[in-house]
Amino acid sequence: MTPVKLQMHNFLSYREPKALDFETFNLAVLSGDNGVGKSSILEAITWAIWGKTRANSDDSLIFQGEKVCYVELIFEHEKNLYRILRKREIKKHAKRTGQSFLEFQVRSSRALLIDEADWKSIAEATIKATSEKIIKILKIPYEIFVNSSYLRQGHADEFTSKTASERKDILSEVLDLGYYEELSAKAREKARISEDKIKLIAFNLEDLQSQIAMKGGVEKSLKEKLTILNNLTKKKNVLKHQLIGLDGKRKLFDLTNEKLANLREKWQELGKEKAQTMADRENLELGIEKIETMLKNKKIILDNFENLKKIEAQNERLNEKAEQYQKLTEELRIFDHIKSTLNNNITRIHKISNCPTCLRPMNPKEQKEIIARLQKDFEKTDEPKLKKLLEKMKFLGYDVQKHQIIRLKLRERSQTYEAKQRVDLAENDFKNMRQNLDKLSEKGDKILKQEKLIEKEGKRLKAKQPELEKAKATFQVKNEELERVDKEIFEIQGIIGQLKQEFKQIEKYAADMKLKEKEQKDLGGQKQSYEELALAFGKKGIQAMIIETSVAAIEEEANVLLGKITDERMSLRFITQKEKKANAEEIIETLEIQVRDEFGTRDYEMFSGGEAFRINFAIRIALSKLLASRAGTHLKFLAIDEGFGMLDTAGRDDLVATINSISPDFEKILVITHLQELKDLFPTKIEITKDQNGSHIEVGG
Repeated sequence: MTPVKLQMHNFLSYREPKALDFETFNLAVLSGDNGVGKSSILEAITWAIWGKTRANSDDSLIFQGEKVCYVELIFEHEKNLYRILRKREIKKHAKRTGQSFLEFQVRSSRALLIDEADWKSIAEATIKATSEKIIKILKIPYEIFVNSSYLRQGHADEFTSKTASERKDILSEVLDLGYYEELSAKAREKARISEDKIKLIAFNLEDLQSQIAMKGGVEKSLKEKLTILNNLTKKKNVLKHQLIGLDGKRKLFDLTNEKLANLREKWQELGKEKAQTMADRENLELGIEKIETMLKNKKIILDNFENLKKIEAQNERLNEKAEQYQKLTEELRIFDHIKSTLNNNITRIHKISNCPTCLRPMNPKEQKEIIARLQKDFEKTDEPKLKKLLEKMKFLGYDVQKHQIIRLKLRERSQTYEAKQRVDLAENDFKNMRQNLDKLSEKGDKILKQEKLIEKEGKRLKAKQPELEKAKATFQVKNEELERVDKEIFEIQGIIGQLKQEFKQIEKYAADMKLKEKEQKDLGGQKQSYEELALAFGKKGIQAMIIETSVAAIEEEANVLLGKITDERMSLRFITQKEKKANAEEIIETLEIQVRDEFGTRDYEMFSGGEAFRINFAIRIALSKLLASRAGTHLKFLAIDEGFGMLDTAGRDDLVATINSISPDFEKILVITHLQELKDLFPTKIEITKDQNGSHIEVGG
């Protein structure tokens, strides 16, 4: 990963700084007073890529008094350009913490001309998924970056200042040897599980042997019980044969009792039916007597009904005439109105002196002529019609008084109708009652015949009962004996089944014993394999081999750098094993550092000041390269944020020369310092200043 451009907004101490263009330099010094925000440049890079900084929360990254901050980072990786925009915003009146935003884009073109169309978003649906994608593309997690590309202030001697055993533990962590330690622990655990299983199988084998020893006794008991079962089966067959003969008489006895019970029940039902028939007959006879009494007035009622029918017919005819008479009367009123109108007009003409149309004076002659014309029109048009209407009314012959008398007679016709209806109903009931009375007589005779038949059948069935009852008792005794035999057979079959199951189980025990013995042998082999794996994955196995290989690589790289820094005066060597003082034959694991200079070879702990710093720096760079290599990526960017105040002028010159000498190995090197004399030794200077508006970035030569 090589940074190309960094843009910040309201991030930590930076409000609106200029974008930092990494394309303008290969090696640069980032300088400024303490506290102006030099290290924040590296914090912005780690926050953009991994979302991690030294801050306790993302909200504290926002410039004081602002609500939103973001970092935009463009970097090159494996010939592609990538752009990350990470943003943090605190909503107004929000009860919870701020919200985050992450965008990830790629462009294949290397040109840095601003053309948004060239960028293609490759962000995932969630921030977590997008972050994982960024790390997957870079092939370097945050922990590896801060321990390789980013030499943080105060961490240069983090490795060398530890004890020999602590150095080895740190190197194990750096090389991620904990994975092998986990494998070793898992192998030991599986070996222990195999050992436990072997012990359990041994216990099971003892139990199986004791179970198999019972086979002879079970086999003997099984033969005895089979003999008893055979005898009981023969006895059962004899009893079943005897019961077949008795079963028919037992069933016949039960059937006879059932028939007698049915006959008694039927006899009781016939008695009830007989009593009901007699009661119904008495009621019918009483009803017939009442109807005969009522029908004595039948002739009078029928005569009254016939007379009523005649009056109704007469009333119907008068109703028709009354309707016609009413219509003629209405027409007569019309002619009366016409005649009244004529008389009124004649009277009015006698009183008129002027013509109502032309208003000229009207003489008596003219009045007479008008009156005569009106009378003539009436006589010609209306008077013939009136005479004809009067003739129709006379011919109709409607008598209002006679019609009124007929209507008075019809007021009591409901009583006549009711009387006629009662007679009709009584005659119908009388006929039905006579028919029902005949049916009841027939039913009574039939009941008497059925009673005689039931009595005869009952005597016949009772005569057979004693013999059948004796056969049933014998059947009961034999059946109870059969049930006892069946119970004994069931019990003995249960015992035989259990013995067979035990015998079968013992045979299974024998087969299981062979399997257990094989399993015990296999587990022994597994245990041995797991123990060998635990040793191989342990500290004295593959871990030691990896450390030896890594230590050799670190030692080689560190000596190259240390030679450049000290003009080949110093070199170092890692001691990974040594003899135990108490026992020279026993070798112990260690990680001591021995340094050779013009005065001889001494332990690292004997060096201090500038010499110790040079050793630390060389080892730290060597470790960084090893970490990057193991992460599957090349170390192209190096940021050195360390204090160089302990170096003298010559040492500083040597350090700058060393950094310059390693610059071809890196795309970008950024040295962070507040020392003015060190700043002037680098070709590109990035000056960080700070005022009330925040921190500012100025790039110069």
